[in-house]
This record gives sequence, C-alpha cells and structure tokens, in this order.
Amino acid sequence: NLLAASVMSRLNGDKDKVNSAISSSLNCQQSDGSWFYGEYENLKWIDNFHTVYVLEALMDMVATENELEQGIARGLDFWLKNMFVDNQPKYFLSDTNPTRDINTLASAISLLSHPYVASNLELKTGELMEVLLDQLMDALSVLDWNQAKFRWDLAPAFLALSKWEN
Repeated sequence: NLLAASVMSRLNGDKDKVNSAISSSLNCQQSDGSWFYGEYENLKWIDNFHTVYVLEALMDMVATENELEQGIARGLDFWLKNMFVDNQPKYFLSDTNPTRDINTLASAISLLSHPYVASNLELKTGELMEVLLDQLMDALSVLDWNQAKFRWDLAPAFLALSKWEN
C-alpha cells in the first residue's frame, strides 16, 4: 500500500487515501521498528528488501507528511541493527548468515542511496555501501542468464545502481 501511496503523494492524489495507507502501515510497525510481511499468521516474518520498500516509500513521502519522521527513524534503526551480519545483508530477520540474493543487495544499495538517508543518517555508511556494491557485482557476474528469476534480479539491481550513481 505504501508504494502506491508514495506515487499518489508525488502526483498530489487523494490525500485521504495516502494518509490512510500511511496510518495503516505505521500502525503495523512493531515496537522495535520492524514490519511483518503481512497481517496473517503465515506472513509473520520479516525480510530485508520488503523492509527497504516500506522505508523508501515513507522517505519519498516525508516531504509532505512530517509525522513520518519517527516511523522512518525507528525503521532505519531496526534495519541497520538487525538485517545485517558483518556489514552483509541477511535475507530474513531470523537468519544468522548473510545472503547473496541480488534483490536484497540491490534494495540495501537503493535505500542507502536515498537522499533522505544521505541527509539524515549520521552513521558512516560508506564502508557498508562499498561492501554491498562489491557483493552485488560479484552476484551479477555469476548470474545464470537462463534462469527464470533473472528478470526479478536485474531490474532492482540496475535501479539500485542508477540511484547510487545519481
């Protein structure tokens, strides 16, 4: 709902619908700053790239919705403290080892490249970004171009690299 709401917000769409989506998502945010994938019991897991999608959508709307600041701050804090192992992203919160999943790597690069993070995050993210870029390039170099998942991987990878470049 937040990806759609962020587009509506940028296009000056229905403010009530945007605010409803924001309220719904912020109400689902856990006390530690995380969000479950979904509301049903079989969806009560947390992964890296869906957390990034939520944070990026909130950051895109923060210019028009000032009350988002606290939710974003808690979400970023959770993400940085819990979704990495030795500066390498995990796929699921419960994982103890890092992932080489291209979408997860790309999402992390995308979030760290977001102007909101650059202007508000006081932590040094340069080393983390360097590790993520190296990992993404390694993962892309061994990608099986005949694999069905290949489109799922390339789109976020190229989007993240273009955001980082900008």
